This record gives sequence, C-alpha cells and structure tokens, in this order.
Amino acid sequence: MTAREWSFPLPFVTPLSLNDRNGWRKKARLTKAWRDAVHVLARKEHIPRMDRWTVVLHMAPRIQRERDLDNLAPTLKACADGVRDATGCKDDSAHYTPTNPVVHPATREPNRLWLVVIDLRADAGSED
Repeated sequence: MTAREWSFPLPFVTPLSLNDRNGWRKKARLTKAWRDAVHVLARKEHIPRMDRWTVVLHMAPRIQRERDLDNLAPTLKACADGVRDATGCKDDSAHYTPTNPVVHPATREPNRLWLVVIDLRADAGSED
C-alpha cells in the first residue's frame, strides 16, 4: 500500500530564505506570491482534504554549493499554507508533519523547484 501523493512544478527560480534581508512589506508580498501560486496549483491537482499530510520541497539548483536547509523554511511554510488554503486541511501538529527540503545535484540550468504533497494517512493508498 503506497501513500497518495501529488507533484507539481513551482513557477519560481528563487526560493524564500531566512537569510533574506527584506523589509516586512516586501517579505509579506513575496510570501503571498508563493502561497497564492501553490494554492492555485494544488487546486489544479484536485488535492482532497487530508487528515494527515506533509509537503516536500525539491530544488535542483544551478550551482552546486553547500546549502543550509533551514534557510528554506519560509518557502516550505508558504507552500504548506498554500496547500492548506486550497484543501481546507488543518496544519497543526496533529495533522501536518514538517519535512526537510531535498536539494538535488546542480544542473547548470536555472534553479528548478517543485513540490510533492503526501497524504500520510495509513489507508491513503486504498482510495482512488
């Protein structure tokens, strides 16, 4: 039995980062853009309401270098909020499980980001 999951590309090449030094207005505008984009994409995927779920942010960077995965937390939070907005899922600790982002090997092409939404309910694979 496998968990249900949905994967879709994100329309951004620069993730949000804890290292960003933007004012609160710019930060709010960028976060809203991410959240709204994920909301629209999750709706297109017809992701249902889930009891237990997570999102995994994937990044294929242009340049290979060391990355502090914690710096991608604002991106992951905006993505999780977008999925929650689209599906009506709860994102408290009983329903949403945070994950670390996955950074793939460099591609020498512009950064590519995509999101995987996973239904963590034990019997999620039995429905279709």
